[in-house]
Amino acid sequence: MHIYQPKEDWIPGEFASLLAIGDSWFWYPKNNILQALAEHPRLKDPFRNIQMLGYNGAKLEQYVFGKYAKQFTHELRPINRKHYSAVLISGAGNDAVDYRLGLFKNCSAASGP
Repeated sequence: MHIYQPKEDWIPGEFASLLAIGDSWFWYPKNNILQALAEHPRLKDPFRNIQMLGYNGAKLEQYVFGKYAKQFTHELRPINRKHYSAVLISGAGNDAVDYRLGLFKNCSAASGP
């Protein structure tokens, strides 16, 4: 099992089969979603190697149009994406909190989502 950091070289024979692009859900030290996934007993060995991209506090638009778009695009090129069985994306939480897109000061009277 190996969770590769951005720009970290892959260990021969331990190529990443999952690409994870995201924010703090993937980056929180030691106890994060990727670590839990890689250690899950039902996940087969070849899928325990994960390439991680992204950064804490990054906004979703930065992966599409901003400073992280080049890294993301690079990993999705045909020569690179052939290694991945799945792409995991975590983002936009900071966007909503920072810009209050879905937050109200008082939700006690809300009757639905």
